[in-house]
Amino acid sequence: MKIVFLGEALVELNHSPRHQTYGGNIVNRALYLARLGGSRAINVSYATCIGIEKVSMKMLQCWQRENIDTSLVKCLATKFPNLCFIETDNHGQRHYHYWNKDNAMRYYFSYGPALLNHALTNNDYGAIYISGGCIAVLTDDDKTLLLTLLDAHKKEGVRFI
Repeated sequence: MKIVFLGEALVELNHSPRHQTYGGNIVNRALYLARLGGSRAINVSYATCIGIEKVSMKMLQCWQRENIDTSLVKCLATKFPNLCFIETDNHGQRHYHYWNKDNAMRYYFSYGPALLNHALTNNDYGAIYISGGCIAVLTDDDKTLLLTLLDAHKKEGVRFI
């Protein structure tokens, strides 16, 4: 089975700018399934939009090393992934602080839905995983494009998670 995860990637700073990781709900789920699914014939793809700077390229390489197909990742010269600083208080409660509300993922469909549409049409994806957060960052026009694309592929049997 092939599944594509659509969503925003984050550059995470934990307690110190020196401790940088990459994450986000969708990419973490894609990573977990890629690690578990290889022996079960599950192929994982990730669809997102990142920049072209060094941090974005390192993120892309990390996904590729984890056997995540990145052919649906768009790289934009003028945009960047979201940045998240994670604080943990004395009670272990995590607090998230986000920067870059104009992040790259917001523009995934701005250049048209052709890349994801083509993949869903021609690559036999059995499912697409999308979060509400992913939909929330899109422009209104791009939300409409996404819903139209999902409706068309639902009729073809693609499942939505």
